[in-house]
Amino acid sequence: QSKMWPKGTLCITIAANIAQTAILGFDSCFPDSVVGFISGKEVTQIYVHYWFGFFQKILEEQAPQVAQKNINLRILSDLQVMVPPMGLQDQFVSFVKQTDKSKFTEHFKSQFIELIQPLFDAGQTEPMNNLIRPDRPVTYGILKPGTDIPGGIPIVRVKDYPNGVIIEEDMLHTTPEIDAKYTRSHLIAGDLLLSIGGSIGRMAIVPASLEGANITQHTARLSFGDRVLPLYVRGVIEMPYMQDLIASLVKGVAQKGLNLSDVKVLPISVPEMEVQKQLVAIYEQ
Repeated sequence: QSKMWPKGTLCITIAANIAQTAILGFDSCFPDSVVGFISGKEVTQIYVHYWFGFFQKILEEQAPQVAQKNINLRILSDLQVMVPPMGLQDQFVSFVKQTDKSKFTEHFKSQFIELIQPLFDAGQTEPMNNLIRPDRPVTYGILKPGTDIPGGIPIVRVKDYPNGVIIEEDMLHTTPEIDAKYTRSHLIAGDLLLSIGGSIGRMAIVPASLEGANITQHTARLSFGDRVLPLYVRGVIEMPYMQDLIASLVKGVAQKGLNLSDVKVLPISVPEMEVQKQLVAIYEQ
């Protein structure tokens, strides 16, 4: 019977699928086709996990095969692992994580385009504004939020969502008096933010922690009804065709911007909800 391995253990397969790895997200037992590894002070679990990723194919090719391929503990124990300084390990992990994310993003986009592009080609789209809640129209936010007021109303700026997720640690806060003049642009969980000034085309979904927050004039708030999922629409806007369209609509020279009137008529294809859910499930991985 397997021992109970703690959360954070590196799991390594030694039979059938050779040298595939994963890090436990919870305490668990596993069969004899999997071994557990807990690192010492010289290396991190995540570094060894990614190191195996580079040598997995080599180990699989060298594995002896009778009924099925397998390697034993001696082979694993004799492996020569390069152990750079901890700082370099962290850099290596960060680089591989970013590479994996980029590969997944491209894979997702290709699947998305394969399913959605035919709808665009057939002209089966409708204006974005048709999908917006009537009680929460497309709008921008505060023109002059002022200086930071500790304990004030949080303001989401374009700089707060550089990579698709709102960073809440260093947000600007405005006074209740200024915020009260812009209640139209208050946020609720699930709103999609689209930058229309500065770095145009950035997007982020509003989390529950920012219910009641506000935005600046450089962000458009999109609150959708029940016909579309916000993450699905985000995927549509990220399509190359849509990015090219948005770029063609940008106006200005010294200070470029995207008009709300143009945002409202962006063409959005609306497939069945089950198709949207499938695409969102891929996206959320």
